[in-house]
Amino acid sequence: MSSQSIALCLTYSFTITSVLKDFTMNLVSVERELISLERIYSLFQYKQELTPNDFYQYQLQKKIKNEQTPTIKQIEIKNLEFTYKNQFQKAIKDMNLRIKQGEKIFILGRTGCGKTTILNILLRLYDHYKGQIIINEKDIKQIPLLKLREKIGVVPQHGFIFKGSIRQNIDPLCQYSDYKIFSILGQLGIQNLSRQFKPLDYDIEQNGTNLSQGEKQIINFVRLLIDEQKQILFLDESTANLDKNYQQKFQDVILNQKNKIIFTISHQLENISKYDKCLVLDNGQVKAFQNYQELLNNNFEKEKNFILQLFSRQ
Repeated sequence: MSSQSIALCLTYSFTITSVLKDFTMNLVSVERELISLERIYSLFQYKQELTPNDFYQYQLQKKIKNEQTPTIKQIEIKNLEFTYKNQFQKAIKDMNLRIKQGEKIFILGRTGCGKTTILNILLRLYDHYKGQIIINEKDIKQIPLLKLREKIGVVPQHGFIFKGSIRQNIDPLCQYSDYKIFSILGQLGIQNLSRQFKPLDYDIEQNGTNLSQGEKQIINFVRLLIDEQKQILFLDESTANLDKNYQQKFQDVILNQKNKIIFTISHQLENISKYDKCLVLDNGQVKAFQNYQELLNNNFEKEKNFILQLFSRQ
């Protein structure tokens, strides 16, 4: 074989190698896109819970009938068991609790022990559970979704922020005056908006990219507290991004909500003794449901060791 033929073969081999490399990379890309398509397809399979028209009709009927939100006297959880789809291990196991109006519950447990799952079930994001959750002697599956969810308020660690002004984020339905908003901010220790926060007409970018994490939590807190219909409050690391002074002020405001049921998840244990009950969870099971002092005096060695481990990790 001549030197020219060898050179030509080498040139073509490099070209073939490059084509094969591109082909392999395209295959990987196609596989990724197929996975994305599969996820999108699975979303289309979900049955739509509510439409904007459902919300409009509900608000209209409520206004016509001048309905008042009934006071929540008690939540009772009976023999609750829950398993996520495509999983074998139960996320909640044989849970039985009774919580009365005005009680403040501090939830303790390792990551993945079922703390947030309780909220998701309470909001009926999942209906395929066993057992019952009863509010005022009525199973939550018999309560219309909008009626149930308007009573439950949530402040997550990473709050929900929308594009628009701070006022629109706090009061999207334009139900409250500026005076009411300033009153809530004052309770939280924010007296001077221009120095301590931002003005109400400040424009927020999509996902709140021009706000700090602490400012996002403040907006979520005010949105929660201004709505007096909320009678069950669920706070999930809700002050984690605030400085110590604000953390204490916010905790004081929450603990002064006299007639509301409050669930708090937090790694900050400074105020745990002020809560009515501590709910200790481990792998979806209730290890203890007692006040702080009773927890410390727990005579069951296994449960006590688990609780002490939790405290040492907080």
